[in-house]
Amino acid sequence: MENSTVDNSTSLEFCSQSLLRYFDLVVVIGVTYLILMGNVGNLAVLLSTESLRNNAHGYILISLAVADLGVGLVASMSIYPVATFDRTLDAWPYGDVACGATALVGHIFLATSGNTLTILSVERYLAVAHPLKYARIWTKRVSLFTIGCCWIIELAVFVPPIVLLGHGYNPQLRTCTPSFLSNFTIVLVLTFALIIPSAVVILLTSCVVNRKLKDSARLRAEMTPSPAHRGKDFSTTIKAFRMVRVMTVGALVSWIPYFVVGSLAQLTEIELPGDVYFISYWLLLANSFFNTVIYFFMNKTFHDKLIHLARSVIPKFCLDLNRREQQRMCGCCLTVEGTASPEGGLETRTQTQPKSSRPLSVSTNSLTT
Repeated sequence: MENSTVDNSTSLEFCSQSLLRYFDLVVVIGVTYLILMGNVGNLAVLLSTESLRNNAHGYILISLAVADLGVGLVASMSIYPVATFDRTLDAWPYGDVACGATALVGHIFLATSGNTLTILSVERYLAVAHPLKYARIWTKRVSLFTIGCCWIIELAVFVPPIVLLGHGYNPQLRTCTPSFLSNFTIVLVLTFALIIPSAVVILLTSCVVNRKLKDSARLRAEMTPSPAHRGKDFSTTIKAFRMVRVMTVGALVSWIPYFVVGSLAQLTEIELPGDVYFISYWLLLANSFFNTVIYFFMNKTFHDKLIHLARSVIPKFCLDLNRREQQRMCGCCLTVEGTASPEGGLETRTQTQPKSSRPLSVSTNSLTT
């Protein structure tokens, strides 16, 4: 009886472990595919649309799409290790150099994506709160300079620690990570130096813009309506800011679980299951796909252009498959013409209906003996 109980518990544990490994595989492949496809579409739309490409706001969106695409490329390096179902250090097949490059580039892309959202929040704040000064303050040159500083800062933050302190493959996360992430002091410094200031800037700009929007709505209600094109431009600016705010909320939802789990591991002696670390990390990566979804549903220009590009790239027969099939089934009327078969039976022959307004006649020849 005891042996039977032990066998049952062992088999249940084996089944649960197998299901978790398949779950990990589905998550890694799904998140990687969505990030890559979504951000390739992002860049295609941004680079092919004049109104999105050739302005200060568009430069920031392109930088964000490049960072998110880089996250997807780094995530693709985890597909083979997770597909082996091996949760040991031996699962990484690409060597130490590739591991170091993955740890470095992956965290640079992740950090750049998050900080670019901060830049985007400040830029949209100026556009909404100070519309008359915006074009003079936030020029294309300022936008390029700010983006360049963002990338350089991330390089300066991550290159020295990874070079000096090393890196390693993390079986729980299915990817390579910098070794300094296990040092609580360094993580604490990075949190207060980069993450918290970014969150504060985003929250403050959102609050100020909300107040400005309420004041503007009250003034417009009291004053004579402005020209139509000005109202349209202001409405577009408001929609763009709301899109950035939703992107910010999505980023916070993605980032907070990862840092909470990491802080618990560093501050307490609580041993969390490995799958908790895995889910929190890949939720963090999934934010690079969330941005694409937000673009698609909240930016009409982006939405229409992406659909247009999809229809241009996907073969036409794939898009019109149902329509062609229906035409083939409904438009093919056949005539049956009887002929004598060698065995003496009736042989039927099909013939396509001619394009004529007269009804189709069916004739049957008499059989000769």
